[in-house]
Amino acid sequence: MDDRQYLGAVRAQMSDVCSMFALAMVMFDRTEEPEILRLAVSSVSALGPYHAQGSYLVDEAGMHSSDGDDSIVAELIALDGADGVVEVPGAEWSWAFPMRAVSGHTGYLVVSADHEPSIDQRFLLTTLAQLTGAALVSAGLHRRERTSTVELGDLNARLEAANKFLGTRICVSAVVADAAGEFRGRPVGDLMLRGRSEPLRAYEPLPEAVFAERATSQYSDAFAKLEAGDATAMPAFAALVGLHADDALAGFHLKRLLNGAKGVRMQLE
Repeated sequence: MDDRQYLGAVRAQMSDVCSMFALAMVMFDRTEEPEILRLAVSSVSALGPYHAQGSYLVDEAGMHSSDGDDSIVAELIALDGADGVVEVPGAEWSWAFPMRAVSGHTGYLVVSADHEPSIDQRFLLTTLAQLTGAALVSAGLHRRERTSTVELGDLNARLEAANKFLGTRICVSAVVADAAGEFRGRPVGDLMLRGRSEPLRAYEPLPEAVFAERATSQYSDAFAKLEAGDATAMPAFAALVGLHADDALAGFHLKRLLNGAKGVRMQLE
């Protein structure tokens, strides 16, 4: 190979690398898996005389095709995350490229051609598959983040609505209380909120000065008795309300006990 041919080859490789970099930027800008897979499949032919047979995803339900032939799923499962040959009818050469990411194996990009690609071209196809895997993981993280944000907003709205039943100004979940580090507050109870199947332990945040008062420790003692099913919980809350008539949460628990309720689990509508 003379200098001119060598320089031409270097320019071609640089062009391919730049194209791959641009593709990566576009992929990571997408947050939906179908869009990422369509980009990957449509980009295969841009790398050479190759044909994308389809993309195959691994999820909780197992491996399945998003746009290809399900008949080769068994072969892909047998590869167990490694790359390798797959049998595609009518193709002289076909290969399964794993869509790997740091967090694991997300599936396969299956490519066929009339002849086996060069080492450099195979590297580009491998890179395309790995970029696709990383973009899929990123999209999954964005999706979970959106879901968590919606759920957190819904939970906060329900806790805010619970305040009017409890007589509290602010309620926070145990997750928030734990994340706060040196949290200052008192337990409200285990709330059964609409739309949730599991009870949510809630707390009422308190200013440092209020938290340090004797009334807070008295409330904690009464609450512990209530949680344990101790019969002395009612007189404990009655004594607390007698001393602090403005303690709405203590009054709420006393009213529950007088109405025959037990324990700290509460159904709020």
